[in-house]
Amino acid sequence: MTITGANFPRLIVKYLAAYLLLTSAGNASPSAEDITAVLSSVGIEPEEDRLASLLSELEGKDINEVRIRFEEQY
Repeated sequence: MTITGANFPRLIVKYLAAYLLLTSAGNASPSAEDITAVLSSVGIEPEEDRLASLLSELEGKDINEVRIRFEEQY
């Protein structure tokens, strides 16, 4: 997973945090709507294109592997 753009790391952390929260709560495959609901509950409106891109990159991947790769990158 390659993450680019000056503001992308901050945004991706928020999106990933919402994704991880949902997976921890038992939602094995959070949708864009699920993530948007979590982020909106704390006053964050996600950018649809970036959220869609993230979900596309996460599709079919083990979330623990994604977390490890993210930590290595940042």
